[in-house]
Amino acid sequence: MGNMRKFTLLLLVSFYTSYTIAQHLTFMNIPMDGTISNFQNKLTAKGITLNRSKSQETPKGQRIFNGIFQGRNAEIKVFYNRKTNIVYKIEVQIDSKNQDVIQKILDQSNSQIEQSYIYESAHDVEDGTELHYQYYIFSTKPTNETSPYTGVIHIEPSYLYDVSTFPFSLAGYTIRFIYEDRINTSLLTPSTKEPKTSESFVRSHPELMEKYLIWGDRFDKHGCYEQSIYCLEKMLDYYKYNCVPIGYEGIEETLEKRIYEYQSHLLGSITTAYNKEVAGVYVIKNKATKLYDCISFGVGAIGMFDLLYIKLNSEYVLKQIEMLNELKRLYAVKKNDISGITLPEYWREEIDIKLPAIVGEDHPDNENGYGNINWHHKQLSTRFKHYEQQLMIEVEDDNKSILLFRNEKEIDQYLAVLRKALLM
Repeated sequence: MGNMRKFTLLLLVSFYTSYTIAQHLTFMNIPMDGTISNFQNKLTAKGITLNRSKSQETPKGQRIFNGIFQGRNAEIKVFYNRKTNIVYKIEVQIDSKNQDVIQKILDQSNSQIEQSYIYESAHDVEDGTELHYQYYIFSTKPTNETSPYTGVIHIEPSYLYDVSTFPFSLAGYTIRFIYEDRINTSLLTPSTKEPKTSESFVRSHPELMEKYLIWGDRFDKHGCYEQSIYCLEKMLDYYKYNCVPIGYEGIEETLEKRIYEYQSHLLGSITTAYNKEVAGVYVIKNKATKLYDCISFGVGAIGMFDLLYIKLNSEYVLKQIEMLNELKRLYAVKKNDISGITLPEYWREEIDIKLPAIVGEDHPDNENGYGNINWHHKQLSTRFKHYEQQLMIEVEDDNKSILLFRNEKEIDQYLAVLRKALLM
């Protein structure tokens, strides 16, 4: 009996060990489950060499390697948690003057992944200029939508341009592979993620650290939490490059706590009108009662910050839900009506439905910078829009596009967030 229990225990230990390893994504058959030192040793054993000069130019948390990947010379960037040294992401880039070479690598890579892994795909290949292949990798066949995946493999073919000329001239072609381990990526904190800006920019603009703090406070005052997070994350870049201005030493932990506080208000995400941009929707609570006040999100990103912001109190949330359901019905009818009809590329038709909202517009200037927002109660206009051979519903204010529903899925995504707000 004792031997049987011992044997069972060994089996359990063996199973647990293999399952734990399987939970991590692999790169070149190397599990992404250890420190940067261990991972580097395994890479060099495969003939991959450290690029010391480039690695010295990157912030702590990144190392650059060179070697053969998919049969071609490639630059391999390894990202690791700067506090724990655990590897969480790999980026590989292959460049070529020949488009056929990149196309062949893309075809081979897709085929290899689909033959070698248990996966689910979420490709975004509608726009030929921005192809993005995404494979969610599983250790066992997923049984439902909540089944844990080991990581994501992204493949992004694109173009290389010579920016020294104007207009920019085509210089070649490139393909980028991104391997993200789910577990280790989830353990990142704001101060251990890769910087948002370059070291040269951070070092040459020490005065911006104070401005980011001022702008973050202003956005906080208006309930624009995603913009506040952006400002504080830009401040953390100074710590990642070890170039914190005098007077700001030792507040890294405080910045992280504020970011976590803002993130706790996140309700969900929606697709806005600009380049299929995803905006976080945040709950704003009454400062005194701590109860639900309204929700907010930013749209129309140009430059560093969004220029338009939307707030919806409970009354407006209810009205928008009612009107969006009607818009969804009209969308289905219109799609059926124009089926088989050739429409002009920029065909438009007004819809007699208005969506109530509180719209804020930022007016940045050299003296005050960002975060001085003026709010107005508005009735957002809606219309059908035919663009890129697709029927859409556009929501705008004073000819400034705010939302662009490209299909029923995006309408339902927005409705789901609004309904969730009502439960707060």
